[in-house]
Amino acid sequence: NFQSAEDRELLIGNVFDEIKGMEVALAGNRGCSAPLERVLHFANNNQVLDFLKAVTPSAHAMAIDRCASHVLETSLKLQSNIFFEKEDSKVSQDMKTAMESAFCSICEQLNSHWLDLFFDRYGSHIVRTIIKICMGCRLPVALKLNPHSDPNFDPTTNPTHTSKFRRNEKELERSEKVPKERQAVLDAIFVAITKADDETVEHMAFHQNASPVVQHLLECLPDLDESTAKSFISRILFWASPDRIVDFDATSPDSEHSESIQYLHSLLRDRKGSHLIEKIIKVAPPSTLAVLYSQGIRGSLGEFALHAVANYPIQKLLAHIKDKPQAQGCFEELEEYIPRLFECNRIGVIWRLCESLATFKIKQKPFLKKLKLALSNPNPSPNPKTDSKLAFQKKADREVLLSLLHYNPHPNPNPNSRVNVMGSCIVQCVIGRFESKHGVWFAKALADMSGEEGGRERLVKWACDPAGSRVLDVFLASNSVPSKLKQKLIGSFLGGFATLGMDTYGSFCAQKCYGIANIANKRKIAQELLDAEKKLQTKRHGQILLTKCRVRKFKEEQLEWEKELSASQRKLELFADFLDEGVPNSATPQTQKNKPVGAKIENSGSKNKKAARTLENAMEIESLFKDEEYKATKKKKKKAQNKKETRKKRVKK
Repeated sequence: NFQSAEDRELLIGNVFDEIKGMEVALAGNRGCSAPLERVLHFANNNQVLDFLKAVTPSAHAMAIDRCASHVLETSLKLQSNIFFEKEDSKVSQDMKTAMESAFCSICEQLNSHWLDLFFDRYGSHIVRTIIKICMGCRLPVALKLNPHSDPNFDPTTNPTHTSKFRRNEKELERSEKVPKERQAVLDAIFVAITKADDETVEHMAFHQNASPVVQHLLECLPDLDESTAKSFISRILFWASPDRIVDFDATSPDSEHSESIQYLHSLLRDRKGSHLIEKIIKVAPPSTLAVLYSQGIRGSLGEFALHAVANYPIQKLLAHIKDKPQAQGCFEELEEYIPRLFECNRIGVIWRLCESLATFKIKQKPFLKKLKLALSNPNPSPNPKTDSKLAFQKKADREVLLSLLHYNPHPNPNPNSRVNVMGSCIVQCVIGRFESKHGVWFAKALADMSGEEGGRERLVKWACDPAGSRVLDVFLASNSVPSKLKQKLIGSFLGGFATLGMDTYGSFCAQKCYGIANIANKRKIAQELLDAEKKLQTKRHGQILLTKCRVRKFKEEQLEWEKELSASQRKLELFADFLDEGVPNSATPQTQKNKPVGAKIENSGSKNKKAARTLENAMEIESLFKDEEYKATKKKKKKAQNKKETRKKRVKK
């Protein structure tokens, strides 16, 4: 603890004065390296620059040392982050130039040791840091403190402990102005790999330390020209040329025994190599990705999708498909494997396949048929007395939805288990992104869920689940789901809104339900929340729900509350002519009255006509009037406040 920042600066200055000439020895000492790294965090730019100049001759020895490598990495991060300072900061251009010169000097010391550093446990981290700096990334620099035990913990100086930084750790901020000298460092690293012998490159792809370094280099490819990217990818995968894996026809029987294709398949099955293939799929140009799929993976897609490791690169491939023929080919090859994918717990492959079909709008109906066939009960037992053909079909659809949301590959699954994340993503994709004629199948099954025994309790449980609440959000916000189904689902929640308001996820679902409910359902929701007002006031999200649903207004002036809702609905109808989709002339006032605010008004005479309003248009019109009302009330409050202040001044006088 320091009473002022000047005292701390004085202490740090004295520390650097004392360690002059001993920087390398102290950095390599097990007991001194951690305190030295901590002192560097509070050092100014001049002290960091002097430290870098002092350790430059011993950069390689520090990079491969267990303790000194951490100190060197921290100092490199500190020097790179001054380029992200604001223009009006005190960092001068001369200081930036000196820092860049010190960084380039360290890289020159490592020029003849790049390949050795790739395979070294500690040196590989130094190379990764240098690559990120050359890309212009802002790297995190955090003290290794325990926020629970250290009384001096400050989250502003420890960004890795904050949720915001953890969330964006993979998407680092990048500077637009990257010095030209750094490109020469990157070129030297690229040359070291391309000029290495084949045995070294192959060993590099499977090595636990070298493979992540190559993956970091692959992230630089989008910034380079396409020909350079193709050449580098073909080099590390041993292709015959950037446009061909083998010299002969890839469809011939000899191609299966090609060394390049066997090497690619071994990478797909390896734990380290599969990460390398995933990165290549992510950054490769479209033409290179087409070659990788057509000549290297097609024909064995189902086999790799079932593999415990290779299924992850296949998921990445399905997520980055660039054209419709590729997506169609992938579906035709994986179609017969869908039941086995469920059996082997490869549901992530099915999710990615579902997203690709939604993106290109192809083969959606066959996919849903296969999905239904894989998850439905093979030996159903309908009750001839109670189950009609339609009721039996609806029951089967609900069972498929339940099997997907509570998917568990184990033989004896727990019926009270949480919603499966991948199953939730598939349902969201079908309801929200598939064509309405196909996506409505899941929507109907979800709306009919209340018909089962304990259906409302199950829906409330889903709304309070992180993955299940997303399904309900997509259902309520989707324009392809008919308004009738939405009102049916909202009716199923009646009696459980107080429970929803007590949960973090459930309160958001309750807000969505209230926003699109008709006036009759809004009245029931408000009354239900009013009865549980005291209990809801104890939770922060409960208080927000009471405010959003205007329960206080409903309690004090119920007639005025209903008048405002009716007025807002009339405003939407008044402005419907200015929207892209107008109100159909044949819609009767009674039909419009029962429709929710922001929902679709359908023409009963013609089902093919577009709906009158979407939720987004409704929200836009509502926001216009809310802004005007807010401005008017703000002026009134300000006027009243000015009057009070003038009265106080008069009383004082």
